Amino acid sequence: MYTQIWNLYEDKHLFHGIDPTEKRYLTRAHLAEVVAMLGPPPTDLLARGARSKEFFDGEGNWIAEIDIPRGLTLEGSEENLDGEEKEEFLRFVRCMLQWRPEDRWTAKELLGHPWMRGN
Repeated sequence: MYTQIWNLYEDKHLFHGIDPTEKRYLTRAHLAEVVAMLGPPPTDLLARGARSKEFFDGEGNWIAEIDIPRGLTLEGSEENLDGEEKEEFLRFVRCMLQWRPEDRWTAKELLGHPWMRGN
């Protein structure tokens, strides 16, 4: 859901996943962008992932053959707002942008968020 809201509100994608070597979308490039924005995923989530060992070692360290993009942040990616408006929008987006699916807010919870209510 965050991607639709982000794309509509910002008029651009949050993640692109274009591999700098292959010059096309690859999972490792997309995942590297997510790690840049959110930090490393929790190890309990990695333990559940069928492909985790392709990208992370047993301690959660990034091992894929691509660098994590430097300077890529959620704050820097949002370009249409300033001050408190920007902070409230980013708080809203962060409710959806969580590594663990169970940590993401439901649609009902999101409807009650101050950004949705205009508070």
